[in-house]
Amino acid sequence: MIHLHWYKEGETPAIALPLINECGVKPSEEPFARMACLLDDIGECVAIGRLAFVGLCTANACFMEYKSGYISDFIYVKESARGKGYGDFMTRAVLEKALYHKAPFVRVLSRKEDAAFFERYGLRAVSQTDGCAVMEAKADELALTCADRKQYV
Repeated sequence: MIHLHWYKEGETPAIALPLINECGVKPSEEPFARMACLLDDIGECVAIGRLAFVGLCTANACFMEYKSGYISDFIYVKESARGKGYGDFMTRAVLEKALYHKAPFVRVLSRKEDAAFFERYGLRAVSQTDGCAVMEAKADELALTCADRKQYV
């Protein structure tokens, strides 16, 4: 049985540190970034993802303007755990979390060679640079199951 846990904004769980080091991701500069960790049936962290709100913020308050949306700057699966569906599970979790928060769009930063993986969820490349693709979709364009979508609209 697998378990997904979302951590508090800005919190980096110790259990995820080996994967963070493996993929070389930097701490998020987004003030509202939340990390998720996917644990396998023996309690090992096999996938991590991060989702950040992109909106208008001031020193005193954050105005959650939904002209903005959510961005996932990484979804990473441990090399030895690939091909077992963990990437699909983590991607769906990140997209569903954005829909839960009524984001009008979601953006995922991806390696160019992984762009086809994200296209199956309705994301499309809107720009490419230095080996990376920026994948984006409006909330109503995301390809999740009908049951998933109904609970968020």
